[in-house]
Amino acid sequence: MIILYILLGLILAVGAVILLLLLLPVSVQFAYIGNDLTFKIKCWLLPVYDSDGKGIAAWVVKLIKKRIEKKKASKKDAEEEFFGDDLDIDNIQFDEEDQGENISVNDEAAIAEESDISADEKSGEKAAEESAESEISEEENEKDGENPDEEKKEKKIVKFAKKTAKKIIENPLETLEYVVDVFRAGIRPMLKIFKGIRIKRLYIDFVNADEDAYNCALNYAYLCTGVYSVLAVMSTLFSVKLKTVDVNPGFGQNESRWDMSAKVSFALITPVIAGIWFLITYIFRFFLPNVIQGRKLRKSAERQK
Repeated sequence: MIILYILLGLILAVGAVILLLLLLPVSVQFAYIGNDLTFKIKCWLLPVYDSDGKGIAAWVVKLIKKRIEKKKASKKDAEEEFFGDDLDIDNIQFDEEDQGENISVNDEAAIAEESDISADEKSGEKAAEESAESEISEEENEKDGENPDEEKKEKKIVKFAKKTAKKIIENPLETLEYVVDVFRAGIRPMLKIFKGIRIKRLYIDFVNADEDAYNCALNYAYLCTGVYSVLAVMSTLFSVKLKTVDVNPGFGQNESRWDMSAKVSFALITPVIAGIWFLITYIFRFFLPNVIQGRKLRKSAERQK
């Protein structure tokens, strides 16, 4: 019983930590001002990463790099200790008696013949060993390529794909109804996810510069329609709070200005709630009614027979 209580406490602690992480908002604050991009990523008040390369993620990456470098250095030290230092050929000393020995001409010829025969034998043995090793490696590669588990998985995937393709070809109306049901069940959860994304302090300061007054006015009109239409769509999908939105024409100016900044926050628990909502709506509104209707049709068909 004590072990069960300990396991239950561990499970509850892990669940509480996961729930806390899901409840904490993740925010991204970015600014593009003066052709310079700066950003900060935070999880609640904890700095995760920023444009200067600071934060928890950068610290973790540095620790991983240090550990990898330490492992490489330890491996090099172990190899040097195992193999030892390199031999210096200059320090090798030969005896003078061995240098002064003379070898006869017949002995030299016999030694040369023996060395040629031994070289031929060694070359033949090496060729035979290499051919045997190549045959063994080819057999091992064939064995490795013939994994029964992988072949079974591939066959199952191919069969499933063929069955789904046949169903789609034979009954296109049923597949279309299925897609429509999934879309109807998932439209509201998707809107919930989009509304969970909050855009705050949206700052826009655009100046479209052009020396030609006609082109400048025309581009200004296009820019205004594009910017304000995008803001309208964003305000319907997301939760948007504007700070300032200025779009001005730059008559007779050489350089345009495209300054903007915003803070985007998002809670990780929002897609979890939306996914649960999607499953519940799909099961109780579409899946179960279709199953019940199919059983009723089968029973009626059996009774008529």
